[in-house]
Parts: sequence; structure tokens; C-alpha cells
Amino acid sequence: MLDEADPARFLYLEALLALARQRGLRMLFTPLPERSAFSPGGAHRNPEYEQRVAETIRAGGGELLDLEQIPGLGPQHFEDDVHLNAEGQRIVTRAIGQALAAKMER
Repeated sequence: MLDEADPARFLYLEALLALARQRGLRMLFTPLPERSAFSPGGAHRNPEYEQRVAETIRAGGGELLDLEQIPGLGPQHFEDDVHLNAEGQRIVTRAIGQALAAKMER
């Protein structure tokens, strides 16, 4: 398994972004919330790794849609640590739709 800081971890992302640029496609990425973000001590994510992912996306011509804070979403909206239940899916889908609509207006 590759260490999170290993540049080889980003080769597929870089290749995907390059292919999208070549084809004139707009790539939009969004990290989805995790149940751990609502637990004491906060999320168990690695901020340095996430920063590197964001930098790779932007450097490759992609866009990052930040949906870390979704109003109305709580720990009760998860089936497990990462998978949303039906209500959580509705809340997140609505937030993505609203964010995309706002982005298109710009």
C-alpha cells in the first residue's frame, strides 16, 4: 500500500485530469462528509493529504466543490462511518445540486 504522501498515489488522478483537459471536459470533485466529522475529536481525515489532493485537482485544471459543512446533516444520517442512509443521501444530493446551480450562475 502506498503512503499517503507518495507521489505515485496521485498518478491516476493526474492522468484523469489530463484526459479530461484533452477532451475539453470540466471535472468537478467533491469530498463527501464522514460520520467521524460529527464525533468528539472531529474527522479522522488527514489534512495534509487532503490539501495535496486539492492542489493536484486544481493544478490539473479540475475544480473542487467543498461540501464539508452541509446544513441539516448529522451523525444520524449515516449507515456506517462513510455510507449515508436514505435521508442523508437526500440532504447531500440537494446540497450538491444547489452548489452546482450556484456555480453555473457564475
